[in-house]
Amino acid sequence: IGIVLLDEPLTGLDDASIRVVLEVLGGFQQRGRAIVVTSHQLAELVPLATRVGILAGGRLLALEPRDGRDADAIKARYRALVAHG
Repeated sequence: IGIVLLDEPLTGLDDASIRVVLEVLGGFQQRGRAIVVTSHQLAELVPLATRVGILAGGRLLALEPRDGRDADAIKARYRALVAHG
């Protein structure tokens, strides 16, 4: 199994380019690749996620199953963790 590491892969891209990147990532996923992505653009990337990691201040605060959560729910979880951390 290969691992794909991406840091902010959608930053600066137009809508058509974002669709291409998401299609490529979906293809990697279908071929069994592990994909690790850091991004602030959650709405586009969350549908591909099986787990979500939450980072703040250089620390991993949580690594959890996505469990169907959307970007807004993940942002709310981030705010809750940062408020208590």
